[in-house]
Amino acid sequence: MNQNIKSKNIVSNYDYIISIFSNDWRGNFPELSNFFYKKFQISSTTDTDIIDSYKFDWSNLPGNASILVRPNNIKECSIILKTCYKCNIPVTVSAGRTNLTGSATPKEGLILSTVLLRSPSIKLDINNQHVLSPVGIPLEKLRNEVLDLSNNTLFYPVNPTSRYDALVGGTLSCNASGFIPGNKGATRYWVKEIEFLLPNGNYILIQRGQYFSSNFKFIIKDEWKNIHLPIPNYKRPDIKNASGPYSSESKNIDLIDLIIGSEGIFGLIVSCKLGLLKRPKEYLNLFLRLESENEALDLYTYLYNYFDKDMSKVFALEYFGHNCQNYMNHKDFLFNSDNQVGLYIKIPIYNQSIENKSIEWFEILKNFNNKIKSEEIVVLNDKKIWNYFLKQDIQFLIMHL
Repeated sequence: MNQNIKSKNIVSNYDYIISIFSNDWRGNFPELSNFFYKKFQISSTTDTDIIDSYKFDWSNLPGNASILVRPNNIKECSIILKTCYKCNIPVTVSAGRTNLTGSATPKEGLILSTVLLRSPSIKLDINNQHVLSPVGIPLEKLRNEVLDLSNNTLFYPVNPTSRYDALVGGTLSCNASGFIPGNKGATRYWVKEIEFLLPNGNYILIQRGQYFSSNFKFIIKDEWKNIHLPIPNYKRPDIKNASGPYSSESKNIDLIDLIIGSEGIFGLIVSCKLGLLKRPKEYLNLFLRLESENEALDLYTYLYNYFDKDMSKVFALEYFGHNCQNYMNHKDFLFNSDNQVGLYIKIPIYNQSIENKSIEWFEILKNFNNKIKSEEIVVLNDKKIWNYFLKQDIQFLIMHL
């Protein structure tokens, strides 16, 4: 396994001035802010009114910080990290702050906001089906740019509900997931390459398949020393799982897999290359009436085995418990009894007609222990029927669909 991981000091010409400052550092944050701005023109402030708006994420946990910086490029990021490393200042990376774990909530020290990291510019490679992206733009902006640049032939499939607010870098750090079931619904699967800064500001370009752990650890040659980075080896649950850091009972994992989903604890991602999918020409949308939650779970297991464990054959699989009926305007259309549950399935269509794809799926579902009858399957593709399904009182339905 390749363990020849070498970091690079990309701001070595500033080492002396950073060392002089850090040697004299006595905890004066306005002084640190002046150092960043006057020496490097890095956007920096200790204004509490400005910092307060960055101290919280969607977890609503309490936070505190003394300084906020908003770098414009990778070198500014490296300078900030190197300075904080030498001064022993805690750093919290902040993006769109849509996470629910509190990872963008600082306890103290410095907030490094990525909102101005908008280079490199988006660059599409149609032949290899990937896109180069900055980390400081909203995920939905990237998704729309991919559609535009590819003339609607390619798309980035990860679509979390927060995609309008979440920044690309944040989705990498938390391994954000969307509605496609299985591994292909989460960010980690699609990451081909990242530019990465260690906590000390040193740079590594990491490509998928390039670096693998050995004996449950990575060894990074970082200037004059070796960094031994252990990997977790606990068993991961055999379900769609977006949590991190990535773990494996195997001794060998890809370095990209460890970084993605690690919530910024190993360093800062400053750009990425993401894989893309061919865009379906249309979708078949089905709503299934089921008698119980157990039947819904049995159906999932049936589909999981039918598709040989590749649940990305469907682009959404959303469960509606019987209590959801209390919030629906058209529950009598969607359900036949108060105890029924529902399952929404979004199926991509590439070459077939909707009619042929419908017949195919009616057969698939009919073979589910002969439990699902045709009258329990609602095809939602008609605009009027779709509106019956979509126009409910619950906001998450609007965001999901």
